[in-house]
Formats: sequence, structure tokens, C-alpha cells
Amino acid sequence: PARCKETLELPLSADVDASSPGLAQVTYPLHLSMFSENIVAVSAMKDRGRDVACIFLGDVSIPFSTLIHNGNKGGCVEAVICLQMPIAHLGFCNADAGMHEPTAKDLTSAIESKPGRNRDVDPSRNVIQSVSRIPLHLAVFFRPATFASVTYEATLKSTVEDVALLRHGASWIGQLRTHLQKLERTLKYPRARHLHARFFPVFANGTKGDAVLACRYLRPLRPPPNITNASQAARFVSLIPFSVDIAKCGCTSSTIWCTSQDFLDIGVGDWQEHAFLLYNYIAWLQLQDLNQAPDSLRTELFLVFGFGFPEGEAAYVMQRQRHSMRPDDVVFWSPFTGQSFTAADRACPLLDIGCLVTPDNVYANIQDQTAPKQLSFDHSDISHWRPLFTSLGAASSIGCSRLNCAHAKPTLCCPAALVSIQPPSLRYEVPDWFGAKKIQSEVLAALKRGARLWHSRRCLRTSTIFSAELSQRLQHVLTNMEELKEEGPSANTSDKLGGDFLRSCGASLMQALVLNEPFMDVRGIVERVRMTRTHENVQCDHQFVVAVYVHPMAHGFFSVWVSFGSVCAC
Repeated sequence: PARCKETLELPLSADVDASSPGLAQVTYPLHLSMFSENIVAVSAMKDRGRDVACIFLGDVSIPFSTLIHNGNKGGCVEAVICLQMPIAHLGFCNADAGMHEPTAKDLTSAIESKPGRNRDVDPSRNVIQSVSRIPLHLAVFFRPATFASVTYEATLKSTVEDVALLRHGASWIGQLRTHLQKLERTLKYPRARHLHARFFPVFANGTKGDAVLACRYLRPLRPPPNITNASQAARFVSLIPFSVDIAKCGCTSSTIWCTSQDFLDIGVGDWQEHAFLLYNYIAWLQLQDLNQAPDSLRTELFLVFGFGFPEGEAAYVMQRQRHSMRPDDVVFWSPFTGQSFTAADRACPLLDIGCLVTPDNVYANIQDQTAPKQLSFDHSDISHWRPLFTSLGAASSIGCSRLNCAHAKPTLCCPAALVSIQPPSLRYEVPDWFGAKKIQSEVLAALKRGARLWHSRRCLRTSTIFSAELSQRLQHVLTNMEELKEEGPSANTSDKLGGDFLRSCGASLMQALVLNEPFMDVRGIVERVRMTRTHENVQCDHQFVVAVYVHPMAHGFFSVWVSFGSVCAC
């Protein structure tokens, strides 16, 4: 463990092959958790005194590939990141401030806070309103920094794309990298040496092994019922389990992109497949509002490929208000977390943007700036964004800039029929309520087994007792939390949460946190709870409070709500 502003050294395991091919096979992430140390009173049977409680604030998982990707860039990744926070902390309080009776409004505001805005943390309240994002300045160094970056290139053989298009795409990328290398030599600031490694995934392998143009994966597709805005669409996509291609398909040399229907049927996907689905949902929703919004308020939609932290090579969805160049009017949606960030947000996880993708073109970023707030998003300006295709007669050249004005071959015109490989519509299975009940029982039983094991290691001579009454009431609150996430704020949300229950929690000095996770397996949920170390704050004379609610989503996905904590039995 290390405190803020301290250095933490983590040596690699002795059984890890330190060569470049060996490191590329490492699939587990670097997981960092942040805790707040609070001095609390101890009243455990014979022991009287003070103890330190580690309250879980949030965590972040950094894929090992992100570190390897920066091996030739000084071996350092430095950024302002946002910890993934619990939905709420119940009952943790400042002992010197005294207890205050919580209200339903406290918990409601903790749930309804919009993404991208911090919620107030008042230590004098019995209900701590959890912060959706805690910005944390983090620098991760990989030593020695001698590892080649890992890139995934599509096999340029295809029955879908024309040979001329494949050759043009490969030539276009090569000319871009030559231009960016020349640009780096004229710039002095540290990030300049990263420009030539920008992410330009023009083609990727489809499920049949053919190279497919990225534009063909974009098409407006109707989301599941009851999804009416981008925020709801982003949350649904974020509840689909995540897995990289290497772990999913055993593929080590190339990346595979599935269509949105195949992605839903498989039930797991990587950054790009999550982003494709979210883009297609938002595109469909924007079409429904096209005739209602005035032209000045309409937004343009792009798929963004770039380098983010902690993801590494990642994909986001970008909305830009038409006729506006202000950073505050550019919004990035993370398909992995469901959160949104503006380009002006200091905590935006995107560190560099490689290209913008639309259904009919790809625009490469050739600007010498990397931070999104410093970029111009006018993709019609070829001095900032170089298109893969040009309109008929627009013979612009790649690499023609203030550094190199030697004309190359003109870019290729967009094909007349750039047909999407996505289906016209998506097929959804109805929510599986029976399966949700089964998963709920399995997760609850596994958490209780874990609580008994963890408690027995801490308090050898005491039995593990669960408060059935408070656990049942907590489950009712978890149900209401899911309703708030699905329906959004309403006039009756405070009543739904149940003021009587929250007052009873305050009287019984309950301490618990609330998590909301996608479901992949029971073991993953239990491990997620264990890593919060909430069980270490349970005194020997306390009772555990465990509640689980599993809500079924369309097509076999589940939203898992867990509340885990303790209550004083005295």
C-alpha cells in the first residue's frame, strides 16, 4: 500500500516471461484501489480503543496491454483518471461530527447525479453521497522501457472490399505515419514523440476473416424497448460484459470485429464492439428527433478511435453540436462505463484521438495537439483532419502541409455503394426474470459464504451473523435504485426509496456500500465485493448486512445490485 503522492513499486512475478512476446500474453490487469482511512471507535467485547477503518472510495483497472503499448514511449503513462465509485455509501460518518438522521432525498440525489459531475460528500451526514468520479493524477512507469508496442493489423485480404480500396487504405495509413514522424521532429513538448503511433484502424477482420472497412459497421439500429435517450443507451451497452479479443478468441495477431447482432448473441465483446453498438443506438435515437430539434441544436455523431487511459487503444462515441466549435459542446460517451465527458473536461480519459469514423468516411487527426480540449473538431478542414475518401474532383494529398508540400497520389473517392454489414434491425430476447432470480440466489449465497470466510479470519472465536431484517429492507432499496436508473428522476423518487427504512438504518448505525455491476459470473461479483475490503471494517460484535438484486435486461443481460456492510448489534 501507498499513500497519496507516494511511489508504489510492483515487481513482476518471477514466472512471467519478460520478453516482448511473453509480456503480450499477460491478460490480467493492474488493479488499483483507493481508500480513506478513518479513525473509529472499537467496542469489540474486551477490546476498547481506537481503530482505523479503510473506507473504499473507488478503483481502476489498467489493462497490461496499455503499459506495453507505451514501452517505446518512455515506458510512462501519465493522466488524470477517474476512479469507478460505488453508487452510494450508507452509514459511514465522521465520528466527531455526530449522527444525523438521513433522508430519502440524500440517497435519491446520490443516484440521480448526472455523469461527469461530482456529488457532494458530507462527512457529517449519516448517508454519504457517493462521488460518481474522483479525478486522480496517476503516473505509471514500466521499467525497463524496452518493450515494443503491441498493434493489431487486419489481414488485407477480403471478399467484401475492393483490392484498390485495400491498397489505398494501406498507402493512406503509411503516408499519415510518415507525415506525423516529420511533424514530431519540429515539436519540442514530450507528447510529440507519440504522434506517429496514433490509432488508425481503417480495416479490421470480420468474423469470416475478411478485412472490412470500419465505416461498414455503422448503421442506425433501434435499441431495446424503453431506451429513449443516449444516457439510457450508454448504460445498457455498459452492462454487456467486456473481454478483449485475445481472451475471447485466442487470437494473438489480429483483432476481430463482430456485427452488433453477433455481439449481442455472443454476450461479450471488446472496446470496438461496445462502441459500434452505442453509436448505432444513438444514431437511431437522433433520427427520431431529427424533425423535432431546430438545426442549430442538432448534433453530429462520430465514432472515435484513439488512446485512452486506462483502456489503451479504445473506441468512444462523440457527439458534436452542429455549428459550434466550443469544447463544451463536444461530448464523448464511454461504452464501457456509460459515462460522458466533454472535450473541456480535465478528467476526460481520451489522451489522444487517432481518427473519426462516419458511415461514409474516415478522418485522420494530423494536428500536433493531443488533448481533446486543444483540438479543432472541424473535420472539413483538411489541414487538421485528412479524409480517407474525397468528393469527386477534390484531389487533396496526404502529407501536404507546412512540413511537406510534395504532392502524393490523390485520395480515393468514396464508393458509390458503401453498404453497411450490419443487419437492418436487431433481434432482442425478452428479459429473463427466472434467470435473474436464479442468479440473485447464487450471488447472495456466494457472498454469505465469502463473508463467513473473511470474518472467520479476522475474528477467530466469534460466529458470523447476518441481519435478515435490514438485508431485506436493503433489497427493496436496491430495487428502487434500478428503477431510478431506468426511468430517470421523477417527482415520487423520494417516496419510492422509503423514508422509514432510511431512518431505521440511521438508528441502527448501519454501514454499507452499494455497487452496480454487469453480470458475467458469480465469482467476479464476489471478487469485486472482496476488493472493496468492506469486510475488514466489520467488528467482532457486528452483524453482516448483505442484499442482492438482479434486474434482467433485454437479450439475456443482467444488472447486478449488491449492498454489503454491517450493523452494530448492541
